Amino acid sequence: MIKNLRNLSSTPIRRKALQIINSGLQSINTEKIIRNNIKLKNNILNIKNKKINLKRYKRIFVIGFGKASSLMGKEIERILGSRINNGIIISTKNIQLKRINVIKGTHPMPSIKNLNATKKIIGLISSLKKDDLIICLISGGGSALLCYPNIAFKQYTKTIRKAFLSGKDISALNKIRKRYSHVKGGKLAKLTRAKIVSLIFSDVVGNNLATIASGPTVAKNLNNTTNILLLNNKVALEAMKQKALSSGLKPIILTNKLKGEARVTGKRLVKNIKTKGKGVALLFAGETTVTVKGKGKGGRNQELCLGAIEDIAKLKNCCLASIGSDGMDGPTDAAGAIVDNNSLNKAKELKLNHKKYLKNNDSYPFFKKTKELVFTGLTGSNVADIGVIIKK
Repeated sequence: MIKNLRNLSSTPIRRKALQIINSGLQSINTEKIIRNNIKLKNNILNIKNKKINLKRYKRIFVIGFGKASSLMGKEIERILGSRINNGIIISTKNIQLKRINVIKGTHPMPSIKNLNATKKIIGLISSLKKDDLIICLISGGGSALLCYPNIAFKQYTKTIRKAFLSGKDISALNKIRKRYSHVKGGKLAKLTRAKIVSLIFSDVVGNNLATIASGPTVAKNLNNTTNILLLNNKVALEAMKQKALSSGLKPIILTNKLKGEARVTGKRLVKNIKTKGKGVALLFAGETTVTVKGKGKGGRNQELCLGAIEDIAKLKNCCLASIGSDGMDGPTDAAGAIVDNNSLNKAKELKLNHKKYLKNNDSYPFFKKTKELVFTGLTGSNVADIGVIIKK
């Protein structure tokens, strides 16, 4: 999954850190998750522990929105085939499907393209009847991709951009999105009489279904919806733990709810590893935030690593890697970054002042120059951020 793993593996500890990250990414492969959790046998669709008798429904439709939704749709189409009557998915990854129309939208900021695609979904589901079934594919990024504001579009995007830059966490941000939406907070489900079964990949700390993609099918007193959580970051952490063990390390899952200002969190991670013995790998997952005050370019994982670079330089044989599991860290083409105890010296040799770059929220150019950006490309999955810090 990591495209530049070989180039980044200048030391054994860096290679181990990246291989651990790779294991986490492989474990959340969208097609594998759908394949392992959903089976069709004799008109009974088994989804985890739930059984859906397809004979009860005259027609089946598929809708979806999120970074993983197009690949989710690909597998659902493979399972159900000609049983699918029609479908519309809004995603960041555009693929051609036989029975489902995949529309490529914009992220993290919504656009008119997203709005028009959302209207198409509404047009599809609003005419359906009680004996129709909608399979709704929801994943991280859905809040931006499924977009139909109840205020002027320019005013809405301005409001969302301001909230982004202020460093609000996803829960606070999605509360704002719900307030100004025709479809979020269960409102999408209220637009149809059909039965909705939502299959959900969580990118949210705590896995609150009402927060994931702003909960378009989640609200009190909704009788036509069933929401099923298929994937969260615990799957990635468990795979990372097993890889760390097989690499001769002592893995500790620090948290699956990592939060806070990215640069401060990076320093906290280094402080934490200092108290541990040799050969320990601290594993973490969650989603930090960045309060943007500068005019630079970067993402929360890159800023987390840049925030840690000074403190990690004081340790021996220590390495930190953090990435966005969707393969895109902020508005950049990198998934994240990797730093070790030699990264600061490398920066000094290149005459880079890490404090100035950090002050300007300019982590991407910094790590591009030190050649410590991690590239995966779009993974087609999303459980927010995953990372590891190792002390040998």
